[in-house]
Amino acid sequence: LSAPARVLWYVTQDRRYQGTGQVRACSQLEAVELGKPKELFRKYKRLGIYEWRDVFEVAKKDVDAVIMALRFGNTELLHTPISWATLQQILEEEDHHRSPLQAPLRISGNCFLRLYRLGTAARISGGSHDS
Repeated sequence: LSAPARVLWYVTQDRRYQGTGQVRACSQLEAVELGKPKELFRKYKRLGIYEWRDVFEVAKKDVDAVIMALRFGNTELLHTPISWATLQQILEEEDHHRSPLQAPLRISGNCFLRLYRLGTAARISGGSHDS
């Protein structure tokens, strides 16, 4: 990963909760930093929701492991969330392989634009439906 970039946020499917299994937001990736768990946690703990135990788990309980911190901003919720099936269909149409999304996936600018336009379609095309 490298900044600047855009991040589309997929919420993992969980039948107990409504609105999961969809791309729900988009952010601007501002920085990517590699470092040891303790130094990154100390530097960024005020910004996120990760507790030390979460960071330690990401590092596979190795304080000498090198892990990655992502700093992002300008997050916007998508007006029209994108379903898993639609996401996979667009990935295929744009010559990307289907992906389980268990790690970051680099996509083309055109693929991102299609997904972003789909997710923001109602807001871009005319705003509210108030009468």
